[in-house]
Amino acid sequence: MVSRIFQMALRGASILDITKAQNAEGLASPQRGRWTKTTIHRILTNESYTGTLVWGAKAKDNAPPVRVENAFPAIVSCDEFDRVAKIIDSKAHARIHPRRTVSPYPLSGIVRCVSRSLAITAHEAKSGQFSYYVCHSLLKQGQGPATPPG
Repeated sequence: MVSRIFQMALRGASILDITKAQNAEGLASPQRGRWTKTTIHRILTNESYTGTLVWGAKAKDNAPPVRVENAFPAIVSCDEFDRVAKIIDSKAHARIHPRRTVSPYPLSGIVRCVSRSLAITAHEAKSGQFSYYVCHSLLKQGQGPATPPG
């Protein structure tokens, strides 16, 4: 499963495309529920799938992490992992803490999805010409079937 997710990412599938494909095929996530973009992102950014054990990466004392190469059999090669990391980095948006910016969308933080009671968030179309509101879970899990890129 992990190898398939990496292969889809290497063929150009977005994290949302991969999420939709996993859910459309009825494959259980590691939490035994529906797949989310967060789960896919965690898999694609988890170096342990290369066979490398990293311990203490988030240590509060800022000590360097302990790395053990070839600690266990690799599921993906280091080259594949690095290529996927570059793809993810190239698609990442600049991160700004929401409290540091004023939202240009008047309904931000106010409107909730009727069916899921989750926050509705505003997004801009790829062209940048239009804005729309969408349920946060729709962005995480996607809607409808997806086919993996060929």
